[in-house]
Amino acid sequence: MNRFDTMAKEWDIAPVHLERTRDLAREMRKRLPLQGMRALEVGAGTGLLSFALAEELGEIVVSDPSQGMIEVLDAKIRATGLSHLRAVRTDDSLDGTGTDFDLVFLQMALHHIPDTAGFLSRVLAVLKPGGWLAIADLDTEDGSFHGAEVTDVHLGFDRTEIVKSTQAAGFSRVGIETGHVLRREIDAAPRDYPIFLLTAQRPH
Repeated sequence: MNRFDTMAKEWDIAPVHLERTRDLAREMRKRLPLQGMRALEVGAGTGLLSFALAEELGEIVVSDPSQGMIEVLDAKIRATGLSHLRAVRTDDSLDGTGTDFDLVFLQMALHHIPDTAGFLSRVLAVLKPGGWLAIADLDTEDGSFHGAEVTDVHLGFDRTEIVKSTQAAGFSRVGIETGHVLRREIDAAPRDYPIFLLTAQRPH
């Protein structure tokens, strides 16, 4: 069992997760034509962002590699009766998610993906021409966000470099702005971690 399996049942009660999701959903509504889009959320955890956007979006494939997260997600889908959401357990290979999406989006998942460039190319391939990508993730940080015991992550992303990587993968209309600022107590002192929202389009 990995650490995300362990955290799954408590994930939705953490105020920091709920506040971040609220802000990012609001920013996505401002920047993207969400209505009726067929969407894929990657590294969705318990699907907080998919549920926040469920009224606007059409079919949503909600994916995560953690069995614990998928179990919580499945239970939430059954409890809410939102039949246009479908949970799929998969990793950043995107195996089993399908193709021809209007939107692929991630909330705080990219920094867990080792091969960022390869992943961006895979996303481009599953999007329809004209489809959109939205990535919310950390600005470059010093490792304090997760702590020294967590080693399977990128230490955030430089905004200029992630824009270049997205363009190199074949995306156009790349924009990036702050979507949320997350505050944590680090060594008994408050510390802010800006989270960017990058949006980009697969060319027609």
